[in-house]
Amino acid sequence: MYIERCKHGFERGLCKPTVEMRQGGTFLLYFISQIMTSKSPVRSCEDVDEAVLSYAEIKALCAGNPLIKEKMDLDIEVARLRLLKADYQSQRYRLEDAILTTYPKEIESAKERIAGYTEDQKRLEAETIPNKDGFSPMKIDGVTYEEKAKAGQALIDMCKTIANRDHVKIGTYRGFDMYLSFNPALQAHEATFKGAMHHSTALGTDVHGNITRINNLFNTIPARFDAARQQLEDTQRQLETAKEELNKPFTMETELATKTGRLAELDSKLNMDNAQSEPTPESDDEREPQNEGLEDETQEREIAAQVSAEPEIDEPESQYDELEMDEPESQYNEPEQPANDADIQQALRNKLEEDFGGLPPNIVIGGIPDHHSGYRNGTGLGR
Repeated sequence: MYIERCKHGFERGLCKPTVEMRQGGTFLLYFISQIMTSKSPVRSCEDVDEAVLSYAEIKALCAGNPLIKEKMDLDIEVARLRLLKADYQSQRYRLEDAILTTYPKEIESAKERIAGYTEDQKRLEAETIPNKDGFSPMKIDGVTYEEKAKAGQALIDMCKTIANRDHVKIGTYRGFDMYLSFNPALQAHEATFKGAMHHSTALGTDVHGNITRINNLFNTIPARFDAARQQLEDTQRQLETAKEELNKPFTMETELATKTGRLAELDSKLNMDNAQSEPTPESDDEREPQNEGLEDETQEREIAAQVSAEPEIDEPESQYDELEMDEPESQYNEPEQPANDADIQQALRNKLEEDFGGLPPNIVIGGIPDHHSGYRNGTGLGR
């Protein structure tokens, strides 16, 4: 079990296959990123398991046609050869640019440095006039110093007056013009001596150390001359090698042409087999005119047979069909008026008998019409 910590601080356990799958996926993405570039890939990926069938073999087994496997194998080989040819052409373009532009510039620059170092070496030998202490006179700010200590102190004093990157001429030494500047990157002053070439060195705060640094700078001129000459020889050799490589043809051109031709032949055969296996429908123009009437009559008969064979389907009654319902009597209908008071009295009697099972003794229908009953003309209830 492996523990994976998320960016929010949570932890979760991962089994080994999951970790291996993630690592394999990361490697696969890294591998694909190396291939999916404009440059020709130098790596390849193949399955090392012998029991695994290729896609071409599976497709050939399913289709039962060995030409399919041969075609797919040729597709892979032709693609590989075309990739190699594209890399060969890219290399030719780089060689042409190097032959026409890069190498000539490097050769010219090396020749200029060789000539400049040669001239500076001659000047150094001619202008070096050492005294009894082995020090050549140095001229600073119009003053010639014969002693090494005084020359070194004058050089330090001049450094205190210069605080920018501009090269300021302060004198001469051993036949070279001497310039002084401040390098902010190194936080130090630099002394530059200009002849045919420029020679620079950093200065310190020691009186005798600065003079020693300057003399050591002049002593490196022969070594730099030898380096420029060696670079010239190497560049000339690379130029000749590039010209030879440019004249070499693509070694697999014949194999590419042969396999490309065989692939085109297989494509035509497979396309022909597919065309023969699939029936070609006849167009309307190829049909005979004399059969048009028979076809129309046949179509009419088929339509009539289909219509007659269709079963009759009872349409369901609509849910909105009117239902037969007895309309209730309106509550606003006026009741029929009895003909006379006798009918009213009989109706009241029948109602009381229905409700009470008989006429109560204290109720008299059609009783005494006096002012205590509240009813008149013998048409109401009396007590």
